[in-house]
Amino acid sequence: MAYLAARSVRLALALILCLVAIGVPAPPVAARALAGVPSPQARVILRLEGAPLGIAAGPTQWAEPTQWAQAAAGPQADALRAQQHQVADAVQRVAPGAEVLHSFSLLLNGLTLRLPDGADAALRERLRHLPGVAAVYEEHAFYPTLFSSTELLGAPEVWEAAGGVAEAGRGVRVAVVDSGIDPTHPMLSTAGMAYPADYPRGDTRYTTEKVIAARMYVRPTDPPVLGEANPVPGPHGSPHGTHLAGIVAGAPVTATHQEVTVPFSGMAPAAWLMNYRVFYPAESGDDVAYTTEVLAALEDAVADGADVLLAGWASASGVEPWASPLAAALDAAAAAGCVVVAPVGNAGPALGSASRVPGGDDRVISVGATTKPQEIVRDHVDVLAPEPVMDDLVGGQFGRALFGPEIDALLGPLPYRFVGDVATDEDPHACASLPADSLEGAVAVARRGECPFADKAYHAQAAGAVATVIVNADDVVTELACSGDYCDRGDIRTPTILVARSFGDRLLAWGTLHPEATLQIDPTGRLVDVTADVLAEYSGRGPAYMRGIAPDVVAPGEAVLSAALGDGAAYLQLSGTSVAAAHAAGAAALLRQAHPAWTPDDVRAALMGAADAGVQVLEEEEPRQALPLEQGAGRLDVARAATATLLADPPSLAAPSVLPGGRVEWQVVFRDPRASGAPLTYTLGLSPAA
Repeated sequence: MAYLAARSVRLALALILCLVAIGVPAPPVAARALAGVPSPQARVILRLEGAPLGIAAGPTQWAEPTQWAQAAAGPQADALRAQQHQVADAVQRVAPGAEVLHSFSLLLNGLTLRLPDGADAALRERLRHLPGVAAVYEEHAFYPTLFSSTELLGAPEVWEAAGGVAEAGRGVRVAVVDSGIDPTHPMLSTAGMAYPADYPRGDTRYTTEKVIAARMYVRPTDPPVLGEANPVPGPHGSPHGTHLAGIVAGAPVTATHQEVTVPFSGMAPAAWLMNYRVFYPAESGDDVAYTTEVLAALEDAVADGADVLLAGWASASGVEPWASPLAAALDAAAAAGCVVVAPVGNAGPALGSASRVPGGDDRVISVGATTKPQEIVRDHVDVLAPEPVMDDLVGGQFGRALFGPEIDALLGPLPYRFVGDVATDEDPHACASLPADSLEGAVAVARRGECPFADKAYHAQAAGAVATVIVNADDVVTELACSGDYCDRGDIRTPTILVARSFGDRLLAWGTLHPEATLQIDPTGRLVDVTADVLAEYSGRGPAYMRGIAPDVVAPGEAVLSAALGDGAAYLQLSGTSVAAAHAAGAAALLRQAHPAWTPDDVRAALMGAADAGVQVLEEEEPRQALPLEQGAGRLDVARAATATLLADPPSLAAPSVLPGGRVEWQVVFRDPRASGAPLTYTLGLSPAA
């Protein structure tokens, strides 16, 4: 038996197991419709009785494409096909005119049907009662959940153990099911890469030694717009998938974004990528993905041999896992040996907002979003004189106006004047004409309120101002919309910006003390330090489906720089839990390289057990420690995960509501992954006092 000290077990229980008392709704008798946006195409999905090949015939880890090819030609596959033919024939008897659009066998034993016009709930009920049909699901939509982060997560230590950054992730295949990947981007360079045996796969016109598979999934009744019918996004496509691919496995680059040059890389730079495009701009104007195409992409990714699968999207609203064929398919993918990673969704901060497929599923590594130590931020106002200038008068962010000229170059140094000091009635709002030439050559500063923004800018420029700074009524910086009498082209000829109230108050106080004070308005980017490990407000919170702890972990998701679409080396910063999930997928690739024998459940347990639980939540009063339903086990630390000495199964527990005098028990198995001895099994019980 592997020896585990009592203190180690107590520590593991404290750090890994989070118990939350929550209600558990009873599963419905019949599968309920998925919440969210319904498919406009009258498609339903039948789940048939019997396990899919991924569970019935699949290995437990490191599935190779040849194994799936053998399974697809074997007797179990023949039996599934025969069953599906029988059900398809039965469908025609109860629903003449229904069409079988797609069959699934690897991760889901099922069929997608297009129902005839006029199909109603009664027809769906008849389909549910056909022999061999386990459930009928409505099809719904899924949306994408939109440099210093790798060090924060401990990646360099794992790179060193792998032989350096050029070897990190080598041999691991990561599938990205998203909006497509541009394989020509410098972050996805083929330098040092080679195709594995039996590759490339899919549409080989769009594969490289780095991106070794490329496929696209199109709804037959809703094709893509011109130029978007390929796995690589075209001129109207989204950069989301390419951006996530760069975070997962981008090569080291030195990039310039918003005039700031920084070196950075992805988490597992030597890993292979696999591209499965399910999001595209359609002729209908739809830019979401639907269940059938997503299921087809998941099956292909597993059949193509993905070791890690990034599903960087979420259902439009809460989805119960027992009512979703996608949840069953994701479970089957994990059972087949694929580590599945997904965002917890961007519906926070409400409790229960993590109830999204796929991120709320039990066997998926669900990921929330936090801040990282640095961001590239543009648009600042700086007081320049007289020196010395206080630190809190430098770097005040501003919001741009949607009227007047763009600010595309440094403006200043310039004197600034408060409009209340020049107005005949001392009004601070600039809502009426100001004395002629009273602001000549200066930047006007006015307070928000009493009249539209454009009115203030018009009166300031008429008095000779070269720009207008509006001080907001609170500490929020937003864009300025145009309303009022001065919104015609050419009315406003000088730039207008909005600053936060606290910065504006300091700006005005300094100007009162120093009438000769000057400032500059700087539209370029700056690398600024921010507080790391702060939970993003939008990051989904648990409990998931009113029963589970979510997210599992959190990772940087705020203003992360990575690859973008465009000519040459394009980069941009994106935020969202999908960005955080990409970091976790890269971390999973590093663990699969370091520990080839680990199962998907082992990878999840290691990442959760090694996480840093010091995440903070910003509230009005002061920061506080994040709760398990907000941060899960904590922020990823892949260096600690790679050297884990204790794995728990399951890695988290959620307690149902238990009446006084009742009792609920769980078994938790601990094992030392370095040893071959027997694991330790503990029984945990919860018994509220009567």
